[in-house]
Amino acid sequence: MQSVLFVCTANICRSPFAERLAAWLLPDLTVASAGVTALEGRPMDPPMAAELRRRGITPRADGGRQVEAMDLDADLVLVMSRQHRRPLIEERPDAVDRIGLLTSLPRLGGQVNDRAVTRRDVAAWARNSFDRPGVLDPFQRGPEAAAQAAATIEQNVEILADLIAPPDLAVFIDGPAPSSQEHP
Repeated sequence: MQSVLFVCTANICRSPFAERLAAWLLPDLTVASAGVTALEGRPMDPPMAAELRRRGITPRADGGRQVEAMDLDADLVLVMSRQHRRPLIEERPDAVDRIGLLTSLPRLGGQVNDRAVTRRDVAAWARNSFDRPGVLDPFQRGPEAAAQAAATIEQNVEILADLIAPPDLAVFIDGPAPSSQEHP
């Protein structure tokens, strides 16, 4: 697994939060985010940006970005809710086996049993990953909604990190865990 794309609606709350967190946890992974109806160029929503800063991570400098067909070449495409799947499949039907719901990552974890996840694992999981609730959109719902969305995303991105570099291999492969200093 070399690349992950996170997708939400406007690409100013959930997916950029997930992108920055994943980039911090997995610095060797190519990580991006985009929106199905992006507010292009608009900066990250302030409450979600504050949640990143609270974790010592700097929000990205650029604004919302519309998903493009080539983005769907990622090894794994994680959407924040069920309704994000359809426009992606309409754009690139061949990506169907790489598109899954972020909150279904625990099931993928159970499928791989403490080994690094492969594209074959993703394909077996993706189509059946949409039976859970997604991450509630915190846009214009205030700091509490942002904190709740951030916590859900963080929990699942940590699962993703374990899937890509299982805990017993992470130190061997990547060296010591990241320090608690602020990260870009």
